[in-house]
Amino acid sequence: MDFDTYWFVYLIAAFINGIIWASVCKSIIASKGYGESEQSSYAWVGFLLGLIGVLIAAVKPQNTQSVETSPASVSNTVDLVWKCNFCGNQNIGRESYSECYSCGHTRGESSRKKPKDSGDMIDNLDALKKLKELLDMGAITQDEFDLKKSKLLK
Repeated sequence: MDFDTYWFVYLIAAFINGIIWASVCKSIIASKGYGESEQSSYAWVGFLLGLIGVLIAAVKPQNTQSVETSPASVSNTVDLVWKCNFCGNQNIGRESYSECYSCGHTRGESSRKKPKDSGDMIDNLDALKKLKELLDMGAITQDEFDLKKSKLLK
């Protein structure tokens, strides 16, 4: 191989290396909650600086506010906020394994649970009163009462 061939192979290898570092930087910035423009900027930093760019992206703090207001980013943030059906707390996280900040249930668990409304709670309280009457009359045992009570209060 002559010098021109080595030069060409080296240039291709450097370009592929830059693309790899750029994608790593972009994914780090995306995981910290930054918008598409910030991700693109850091992709260039990763492409040009390699490992140093990744270190710069790694020490960048978590984004606590949404900076993009384009229609695409607004539709993406709607999916970002979710309400826990266990405790009613508002949470942030797009993935199904995002945990509720209050009770610790995941977004996936919460989506499978039917949200409780005040009508269900009143119905449960009425059922609990009837169960207590049945217990006092001796129609059901204490174990049966406790089992039904725990199911109603979930």
